[in-house]
Amino acid sequence: MAFSLNIFISGEVTAGEKIISFDEHDDSILDVEFSSDNNMVVSGSSDETVKIWDIHTKEIITTFWAHIDTVESVDFSSDDNLVISGSWDETAKIWDANTGETITEFKEHDGTVYSTAFASEDNMVVSGAQDEKAKGKVWDGDTGEIKTNFWAHDDQIYSVDFSSNDDMVVSASFDGRAIVWDADTGEDLTVFEKHDGNAVYSVSFSSDDSMVVSGGYDETAKVWDAETGEVLTNIEGHDRRVFSVDFSSDDSMVVTGSYDATVKVWNSETGEIITSYDGHETYVNAVSFSPDDKMVVSGSSDETVKVWELPN
Repeated sequence: MAFSLNIFISGEVTAGEKIISFDEHDDSILDVEFSSDNNMVVSGSSDETVKIWDIHTKEIITTFWAHIDTVESVDFSSDDNLVISGSWDETAKIWDANTGETITEFKEHDGTVYSTAFASEDNMVVSGAQDEKAKGKVWDGDTGEIKTNFWAHDDQIYSVDFSSNDDMVVSASFDGRAIVWDADTGEDLTVFEKHDGNAVYSVSFSSDDSMVVSGGYDETAKVWDAETGEVLTNIEGHDRRVFSVDFSSDDSMVVTGSYDATVKVWNSETGEIITSYDGHETYVNAVSFSPDDKMVVSGSSDETVKVWELPN
């Protein structure tokens, strides 16, 4: 299989901040995530595949073909040996990251599975979907059995994330709300409703679980107090919907990806912009920090995955 590596310098950022561009997918990239050792990226695409990339050799390590429709979400396990994916085919699947073998399949959703995530111990997973009833589910990662159903959202769930202690889940929905809920009982704990009633597309906990960041249709990202629901920081600067957000490992930064085709990094406390990357040609659907906070990865409808070097 042919592989190309493109390196660009963006005029909007400090000189020397290069982009590595992977372009072996055949359709939009809908989710991306770094491995815990900062050496690999996993991507999910509308081409129905999941790919794992080595960012140093610029080669594809593994490709998974077992979904029969668009792959909306991907996540590495804590030891990088497993990958979970969610798809329009109404399933989520855990894979062996080395062989591509399916380990566990989750089949109880009755709509598109938009988001999936591992718990920190990898023994549980959470999914968010377009179901008619319980749109959020916590599963036993080994057996595929449902542990908890979450009923509070009135419309599809686009994004889910576990807290660091796995006691809580935060979810974002087309109903205009983000909600923190108890992972064991499904009880809603905190409701965030300041995105002007528009769709909330992406959410993530801070490393200490005290904050949540969200991105929405209203073209903003917001940092919230996870317990009180108070908006701590309002982040403005995109001119299209904010479709993906993530905290840096030390929680000092937030990265956002937008339908305006840009990736931006912000000070999470002040909302001031740190840097902006404009190398994508169209919608940025997914962004994530590397665990060492030295890089950002993004996935776009331009069919590329790009790794960006953060300024020192």
